[in-house]
Amino acid sequence: MEQQQGNQNRPLEIRILPQANHDLTEIVEYIAKDSLNAAHRMRERIRDRIGQLAEHPGRGKPSQIPGLEQRGIRFAGEGRYHIYYQADEQRLLVLHVFHSARNITALNFSFKEKTD
Repeated sequence: MEQQQGNQNRPLEIRILPQANHDLTEIVEYIAKDSLNAAHRMRERIRDRIGQLAEHPGRGKPSQIPGLEQRGIRFAGEGRYHIYYQADEQRLLVLHVFHSARNITALNFSFKEKTD
C-alpha cells in the first residue's frame, strides 16, 4: 500500500487486522490487572487515535524498522503505545499496536490481511 494523505472531505475506511485486535486485547488485559477503568480509557484513547489517523494518515512517522519502511508502514503514538499502519487513498490498515518499550525488531512483525 502506498502512503497517501487521504481525502480531506472524509476519513479513510478503517480496517484493523486480527493481530492488531489481539495486541489491543492484550494491552487492555494487562492494564486491567491494576485498573479496569484505566484499561477501558486506554482502549478508547487508542481507538480515538486510529480514528484521527483515518482523517490524517500522514501525521504518523515512517517506520524506521528495516524492511518495513519500503512498504509504507508508519506509526503513531498514543500514550506509551505505538500504532503501526499503512494507508492508501481509501483505507487505513492497522497492522499492530505495541508498547513503545518493546523491541519490535526482535519480534516477528507479522501482518497479513485475510482475503475472503
